[in-house]
Amino acid sequence: MAKDAGTQDAPEAVAAAQQDLYASRVVLTTYPSQLGIDPVPLKWGGKTAAERGPVVVSRQQDTLGRRNAIGAGGGSYCIYRALAVAIGALAPNHRPDFHLTEPTHVIGPHPSWSDPEKIVSLDPWGHSTVEHFGSYLDQGIDVRPSTAITQ
Repeated sequence: MAKDAGTQDAPEAVAAAQQDLYASRVVLTTYPSQLGIDPVPLKWGGKTAAERGPVVVSRQQDTLGRRNAIGAGGGSYCIYRALAVAIGALAPNHRPDFHLTEPTHVIGPHPSWSDPEKIVSLDPWGHSTVEHFGSYLDQGIDVRPSTAITQ
């Protein structure tokens, strides 16, 4: 059976997408003085999620210039995403749908969340990305949850 002219096997499609997405070097961080860089404002210690702003670490092409932090989105699970992309099981530009991912329990806010001297490595609003940062998602900015709540 002949393939349609516009279709490709999954590995071929992934390889084509990778060529379009990745340059010959990996940029670990960006600087506001670089051309085309406009980081999403981030005020660590903001009293509300809106005042603080989202932590943006995505390497998606349409979000790269909006990053305001460095790191591996997904923490220790990022290796599984990388492996899935490498074997062609997941497109490198796949963006998960985070709707219906609300936490199972409400935690906070707590006064320590707005004290920049107390929170050093935990994103206190990272468990409710859609709730607090949905407008950024609607703009196409790839804001990912950075913490999870379960019981």
